[in-house]
Amino acid sequence: VPTHKRNIGMVFQHLALFPHMNVFENIAFGLKMRKVQKEEIRRQVKKILEIVKLEGLENRRVNQLSGGQQQRVALARALVIEPEVLLLDEPLGALDLKIRQHMMVELKNIQRRVKTTFIYVTHDQTEAMTMSDRIAIMKDGKVQQVGTPLEIYYRPSNTFVASFIGEAVNLIEGEVRENGLVDTSLGTIYCTESLTKGRVAVMVRPEMVEISDKLHDVDNLFKGTVQSIIFKGSYIEYRVDVQGNTFIVHKHGSAELERMHHPGDFVEIGWRKNSSLIVPI
Repeated sequence: VPTHKRNIGMVFQHLALFPHMNVFENIAFGLKMRKVQKEEIRRQVKKILEIVKLEGLENRRVNQLSGGQQQRVALARALVIEPEVLLLDEPLGALDLKIRQHMMVELKNIQRRVKTTFIYVTHDQTEAMTMSDRIAIMKDGKVQQVGTPLEIYYRPSNTFVASFIGEAVNLIEGEVRENGLVDTSLGTIYCTESLTKGRVAVMVRPEMVEISDKLHDVDNLFKGTVQSIIFKGSYIEYRVDVQGNTFIVHKHGSAELERMHHPGDFVEIGWRKNSSLIVPI
């Protein structure tokens, strides 16, 4: 099927709105190209304006709109033709953080309402995790893994996916000794998964790692020295040196401020064996 005959919509990275047209004319453009009757165009544009919450702005020029409103116009223009699939090429990249966060929620709500398949291209993993029902991770033009956000985050198919998704990750390479045990340069790491012999990487997400002067009730325990501390608002990020390896630890909650460690402190870090996730190398 020739490209111009495929029933798809497109939202471009830089929106590509027509500056000489008002909001109504921009949204109606695709319908006019399809030679839809004027009365039907008015009906469909009115309907999509209500969906994207732009009622009353149909006579505005696009340069009179905010970034978020322009984004909605581009989305409405693509959806009004009722495509089977909507392609979105990093459409939120030009927006500031607050508007981008708001538009992520709005896009998801709109998708649920119109029930059109959205294929959303982004390098921002927060967007991918927030908005997707299913995510495809690609590297060098090849799909590395397809799955739900939960599957991608907690069951990565390889070390690339494990490192790519999530703000940070701890990966320790080792050799499977027997079921549930992996020998690494740091010592034996306990896992709960059934393992086959061979080289693997043990993945531990930073939020799964405990840190204290003295730890109890963990299966994997290591001693280290705090390298740095970064306060990130909702959590504190520690970087801890363990035998020349840097572990990243995220601790949430205001109580952490009262017992916060400092660079140079000797600490213990550890995690339960069910937090050890095995990743193929």
